[in-house]
Amino acid sequence: MNILKSLSAYQMYRRHVGVHAGSASIISFLLKDAAFLRTIAHCLNEISGVLHDLPHSEPVLEAVNKTRQMLDKAEGEALAITGLHDFIDEIQVGLTEIHSALGLCYFRMSDSLQKTLLAAE
Repeated sequence: MNILKSLSAYQMYRRHVGVHAGSASIISFLLKDAAFLRTIAHCLNEISGVLHDLPHSEPVLEAVNKTRQMLDKAEGEALAITGLHDFIDEIQVGLTEIHSALGLCYFRMSDSLQKTLLAAE
């Protein structure tokens, strides 16, 4: 309950899941509920939606979909018993891959600028 309250998620949890709060249902809610703005699923959906409007977004969408698949396979009950920290680490790796793909697709330096910066060092 304290985690839900600290994220201002208690009311939303009660609306979507119900009154009884168990660790497995809270974990599933905080990871997968697409309607709650602070969940990983919601953030991945937002990223995906924006990427569909951008050109050449396929590599980034691939990284987003890979992370989303990992999230979809996660079971709240199993994570509640063991493996939550390891799973969060895996999600962080997925988010790092998304970040790297974004950098390569949209923030790559031109060769001439890169040479100029290297020459200045």
